[in-house]
Amino acid sequence: MNNLTNNELKSILDILEISKSGNKDELISKINKQFAKYKKYRSTTKDKYTKIRRIGGVSKEGICYVVKDKKGDEFVMKTFPERKSYKNILKEADFQSLASSEGIAPLIYDVDPVHKYLVMDKLDKHLTQYLEENGGKLSKKFQKRILKICKSLDKLNILYNDTNIQNFMIYNDELYLIDYGMCMEIDSNCVKKFNTKTPNIDFLRKSIVNKLREANCPETSYVLLL
Repeated sequence: MNNLTNNELKSILDILEISKSGNKDELISKINKQFAKYKKYRSTTKDKYTKIRRIGGVSKEGICYVVKDKKGDEFVMKTFPERKSYKNILKEADFQSLASSEGIAPLIYDVDPVHKYLVMDKLDKHLTQYLEENGGKLSKKFQKRILKICKSLDKLNILYNDTNIQNFMIYNDELYLIDYGMCMEIDSNCVKKFNTKTPNIDFLRKSIVNKLREANCPETSYVLLL
């Protein structure tokens, strides 16, 4: 690395998301230390999980698999594309962990921003599958649960930006919300933009109603959401 210029070294540190301050020797030292940490990390986490099968489709935000750990317990692993940064993976995990603390999202067991994955509870089925099995009818219990999820997100100051009802999943006859990759904090700028402190109950709720209508669900499937 001695042949690299300071700007080239700083570009590497940019990718590694490390401070670029210091002279050339200090920059090289930072890179070497990070590579040493990475090598050790790779050796201790190799073959931690075994992929069993892919679930869901392939999206630009990632691919999900059912995996098994060394004890034989099954989980869901969400893998991210290489372009997703270390910070954004941790940010998504933080949002989901907050939601999980309110009982509205699957619990996260493992976060690996180096190998770019999250490992979480394995749920039973997507809401879309439930609707197909029940003639498009959404129970009042699940409608009330959607309202609770929207209110909980507002309470946690999480703006949920994805209106895909595929992100609602069922486990043990309870409804949960997955995929927090597009979430933002409900801060003063968000409140000003949407003119409300409760954007999920005001807007996400309405978007879910529209998605249910588009799926030709009867009005009884969203009457409590109106």
